[in-house]
This record gives sequence, C-alpha cells and structure tokens, in this order.
Amino acid sequence: MGDDTDSCITLYLGGGFKVGMRTLPIAVVISLVVGFAAGYITLQLIQQPQLESLQAELKARDDTINLLNIQITQLRNDFNRISSDLSSEKSNVVILQNTLDDYRKQVVDLENRVSALVASLEEARVKTSSSLSKLDQALSVLDTLQNDRILLSWMNRDLPGTREGDREFWNETRALAAKSEPSLVFTVDRILDNLDIYYDWQERFPNPAGNTREDLINWCPLFIDWLFAQPPGADQYNQYVNQLREEILLVVISHIDSMARALES
Repeated sequence: MGDDTDSCITLYLGGGFKVGMRTLPIAVVISLVVGFAAGYITLQLIQQPQLESLQAELKARDDTINLLNIQITQLRNDFNRISSDLSSEKSNVVILQNTLDDYRKQVVDLENRVSALVASLEEARVKTSSSLSKLDQALSVLDTLQNDRILLSWMNRDLPGTREGDREFWNETRALAAKSEPSLVFTVDRILDNLDIYYDWQERFPNPAGNTREDLINWCPLFIDWLFAQPPGADQYNQYVNQLREEILLVVISHIDSMARALES
C-alpha cells in the first residue's frame, strides 16, 4: 500500500512536472501576446488622437486634392476650350488677313485703274482742250471769213460817184473792214481824208461848151490846165482806193490760210 502510495505520488509529481514543462512555453507565449496586446492597446490609446488628427489631415488633403483635381479638370476644359477658340480665332484671323490682302490687291488694282483713267482723262482733256482751242480758232476764223465775204461783196459794188454817196460808202466800208482786219481802217481813213480834195478837184472839171470840133479844141487847153492843176490829195484818193482793194485781198488770203492750218492741226 505504501509502495503504491509512493508510486502514485511519484507518478503524480512526475506527471505534473511533465505537464508543467509543457504548459510553460504556452504561458510565456500567452504572456508575450498579452503584453504585446496590452502595449499595442496602450500605444493605440496614446496615438489615437494623433491618428485621428492625421486621418483628418489626410482627409482634408484628399478633399483638397480632389478639389484641385476638379479645378485642374476645369482648367483643362477651359484650356481646351480656349485653345479651340484660339484655333478658331486664328482661322478667322487667317481668313480676315486673306480677305484684307484681297481687298488691298483690289484697292491697288482700283488705284492703278483710277490712275490710268485719270491719265487717260487728262490726256483726253488736253486733246479736247486743244481741239476746242483749235475749234474756237477755226470758228473765229470762220466768223472772220464770213465778214470777209461780206466785205468783198461790198467792195465789188460800184462807187456812187458823188461826194456824199462815196462818203457813206467808205464809212460803211470802214465798219466792215474793222471786223475783218483793224489795220484796214487806217487805209479807209486816208481815203476819207482825201475824198473832199478829190471831189473839189472833180467839181472843177471843165465841161466842153458843145460837141463841135471848135468846142473840143477850145476845151483841150482847159482840160490840160485842170489836169495839171490836180492837187496831191486827188491822186492819192484813187491810190488809197486801189491800195485798200489789194490789202483786203491779202487779208482774205491770210484768213483762208489760217483756216486751213486750223483744220489740218
């Protein structure tokens, strides 16, 4: 019994020791785990405010980043829109520039055409002015020739043969001559100056007493005396009349030449 008891005790003690040896590592592990957990919990409790602050800060930064991303997206959209508008404006600028260049070319072309037209008009004006001047000259000469015709027709008449009749004739001749050529008036005035001298001498002409031979013989000395008693003005009267006729012919020829030159040019 005693031996059995000792055996049981020994077995119990031996078995408990073996059990104790087995549970010891587990206890250590448990202790370590418990200690780690306690430390972790303690650390978590200590760092919890910091973590919450960090999380809040991270959230704020995330919100800021999201807001910035939204702004960046908006800016990109604005940039793309502005780039598109700028491209469109550039296209419009190119179109406007091309249109402006076309307008400038058209303006230059129109200026050249206007300049050419002005030059042509100026040339035409000069030609027209020259033609009008020549036409005026021709018309002036034509008017003069018309008066020359009247003067020639007037001079082709026979003189009245009386003092007053001739005076009236030469006064009218003077007016017509002044229209054709003013220098002719000087010769007409000389005719008028000698008209009375001529007719005074003509009125002293000795008429024959009759038609017989004796009357003629008796008249011849009287005629010779009358003829040699001719005053200077009497002879000059006829000379100036003939001179006037020649001068009128020369004037008319000169006017005809002037007309021919005007028509040729």
